[in-house]
Amino acid sequence: MTLPTHIAEKAKKYPFVLILVSFILGAMGALSMQPWGYWPCLIIALSGLYILIHCSNTKSLAFGVGWFFGFGYFLIGLYWIGNALLVENNDYRWAYPLALCGLPALLSFFPAIGSIFFKNINLTHLTGYLSFVGLFGLIEWLRSVIFTGFPWNLYAYSWAGIPQMSQIVSLIGVYGLSLLTILLFCLPAYFFLNRDHPIIAWACGCTIMSIAIALYGYGHIRLSEPTQYNEQTRIVLVQPNIAQADKWNNDQLFNHFTRHIDLSYEIARDMSLKVDKRPEHVLIVWPETALHPLILERYQSSNIFSDLLRLYKSNAFLITGALRREIYQENMRFFNSLLILNEQGAIPFVYDKYHLVPFGEYMPFSSFIDIAPIVGFSGFEHGDGPNVLTITNDIKIMPLICYEGIFPHITAARSHNKMSLPSPDLFVNVTNDGWYGDSAGPYQHLHQVRFRSIEQGVPLIRSANTGISAVIDPYGRIIQTIDYNAQDVRGLYLPQPLIGYTFYRHWGDIPFFIMAFLMILPMSFKRFKSALNS
Repeated sequence: MTLPTHIAEKAKKYPFVLILVSFILGAMGALSMQPWGYWPCLIIALSGLYILIHCSNTKSLAFGVGWFFGFGYFLIGLYWIGNALLVENNDYRWAYPLALCGLPALLSFFPAIGSIFFKNINLTHLTGYLSFVGLFGLIEWLRSVIFTGFPWNLYAYSWAGIPQMSQIVSLIGVYGLSLLTILLFCLPAYFFLNRDHPIIAWACGCTIMSIAIALYGYGHIRLSEPTQYNEQTRIVLVQPNIAQADKWNNDQLFNHFTRHIDLSYEIARDMSLKVDKRPEHVLIVWPETALHPLILERYQSSNIFSDLLRLYKSNAFLITGALRREIYQENMRFFNSLLILNEQGAIPFVYDKYHLVPFGEYMPFSSFIDIAPIVGFSGFEHGDGPNVLTITNDIKIMPLICYEGIFPHITAARSHNKMSLPSPDLFVNVTNDGWYGDSAGPYQHLHQVRFRSIEQGVPLIRSANTGISAVIDPYGRIIQTIDYNAQDVRGLYLPQPLIGYTFYRHWGDIPFFIMAFLMILPMSFKRFKSALNS
């Protein structure tokens, strides 16, 4: 009796053992994500899942193996989400267990449903192996788009600590890299199940390892290019580090405002003295919701902004997150916005966040069930969609508010209100990771938005209230950071975008879908032929 057959026999007698092992494997796989970055753990996890699915003798057991694998993976990888309810004076601390387990439980249905498909497919065959990779790659894409989507901790992000392996997303995107990651990391399981057919296993293994070497080589060549800077544009990156428990305290609103102003003045005074190195443009970047409506609505605040920007003695702009409100049909509407202010203190550009966080920034199904009286929150209004704001002929920015930066389709957007969007010179990601404490969340958030720069060949400026503020070049390299829980300001030249479109920006996820369907096609054809013969 072979070892896989022995495992399958034991699974019939002790199915709960497979369930427990699958949960442990999923939890281990989560350690491949930041801030841990133990990517070999994902090899053990995915290979283990592959073997357990192969050894599952019923659809219900295959479903359970997939679900508990997903629950372990998402529970450990997303434990920090519940921290938002533990902020001091939060009235909903009682919901912490639901926040901790609820989202992982829902996301776990994706690998669970995928596992059912392989109950009657022989994973020792090459066609079974490739179809497994293709289907689970498509499942990663599906959870990123269905029900508003949540593409957090995709398998591709296990390469965040190895920048050479990340560069391939400039060709095939993050879903394409997730597909190749599954292909590579399930290879040990395929070897294990094919010990009786070593020639086939070794031929397949050598081919796949050649792909891995090619990926690393491509990335190594790409990263040999140094970062290019636009010395006519200076970035001022501000991280105020305001405690989340105090952020919306009305008694401290003006103190919060002056903290942003004071930090921005520090570099302004220094830059105004350097006449010979004075840039043509200056972009000061403040974090998400840095401005409260009460500050915006006071007339004298425009004079404060104007005085600050004129001090730079360049063509200066303030790019800031803001909580914005307006009256519409006698009702007050709120927006999570990004504003751009000029030296006159005017606001020529407004971008309203359109991909809102369910249950955090809006309440799903509110048109059917009014839960605002229960939770005390009616939610933000959606913006119109992705946009590129042309500040000057040389500076076109695409705003990304908070977790909009983890969605590849947003940065790949080419149209807005049926009008063609220009290619941006810069992504500006304003955020506030102070909700989650010094946990894995802020680190995962930072490293996942890096992939948007690699995909598009566009630098990214990230300003957090606290989290990790950073300047990222078009190859995804972090060239400046402000650490978590630090109050600081940094000034540096703006990295230049790459010349021309990357392959991914031109073709989007088409290469990923082609690869996934080509992997699934042989098995589909085989089963179709078998059905005809029967």
